Amino acid sequence: MLPKTSFYAAAAISVIPSLYADSDVIQIPEGKITSHTTVFGDITPSAGPRVIDGVGLYLTGDYLYWTAREDGLTYAVTGANLNNSSTSNTNILPTSQGQQYQPDFRYKSGFKLGIGFDFGHDKWDMYLDYTWFNPHNSNSSVSRIENQPMSNLIPVAYTNPYNLLDYAKAFWNLNFNVIDWNLGRNFYISKFLSLRPFFGLKGTWQKQKFHVLYNFNANPNIAINNTSYFWGLGPMAGVNTAWHFRGFWSLFADLTLSSLWGAYYVGRKDTTTSSNTTYYNTHQSFHKIRPVMEIATGLRKEEWFYNNRFHFSLQVGWEQQVWFNQNQFDFYQNARTGDLTLQGLTAKARFDF
Repeated sequence: MLPKTSFYAAAAISVIPSLYADSDVIQIPEGKITSHTTVFGDITPSAGPRVIDGVGLYLTGDYLYWTAREDGLTYAVTGANLNNSSTSNTNILPTSQGQQYQPDFRYKSGFKLGIGFDFGHDKWDMYLDYTWFNPHNSNSSVSRIENQPMSNLIPVAYTNPYNLLDYAKAFWNLNFNVIDWNLGRNFYISKFLSLRPFFGLKGTWQKQKFHVLYNFNANPNIAINNTSYFWGLGPMAGVNTAWHFRGFWSLFADLTLSSLWGAYYVGRKDTTTSSNTTYYNTHQSFHKIRPVMEIATGLRKEEWFYNNRFHFSLQVGWEQQVWFNQNQFDFYQNARTGDLTLQGLTAKARFDF
């Protein structure tokens, strides 16, 4: 009879070749769902997706069709019937219900570009992407209705709101740039449900312009130019989920939370359009921590081809982002802030090789 140590050594020697033989015969890319039971034999097996004999790189490209909206950009209102000869409250007359006017926020196109790398260490992966979105030409205008004094038009972003307007026009522009870097691991928690928790860093630089033109019926016309520059950097964390339901089809849902330490550079300059006289000119800089929340959900289709040496996926979904208290424009004596929100359709393609 063999000693126990010799018995265990002989058993190991007999098992190891069979394991290597199996790995040589059965080559299944990680993340490709098959009927082979050993793919799901490990605790939290890798969900890849990976390819056979690949270099571990993957590229992504997103087409964005989003709209950006910001709270607190009301520039004119109707429904205020005021006696133009005085600003005394005793001369405020009854009025019908009016309306608030903001820039016309429209849907615009943008893009994301990304690159990732799959590590051999516990099947971690690293991902870096850049987002560009510039929703310009968010214009809006309103004119006073003649012979209807119950719908007088008054300014909101002006120093004296009791001046009546003939015409008002607003222009809002956003230049939105974001770089995200994260480290995560994609794994199965059941046969058809995978999670990818991750953490990383988010960086951004943004520029906003909010210009308003007021044409008064009794005073010089006024042009108000607001600018806001913001840069921020901070940690981010979240989870990507995939709910595989048929073949290589899946539903995905992603959640990301970030906290950015950033700097604001805010300025405002008011001038008369006739004489170009500046009567209000301010500038300030300050630092704030800004939370950001992102969520996306949609449908994904994956394919492996050329003997599982390449992987391609295409997904379409709806994405939303909230940048809390991002509106820091100077509204003179009216203290107002507002959230910046972005939402819309996102189409993403990924290629692994």
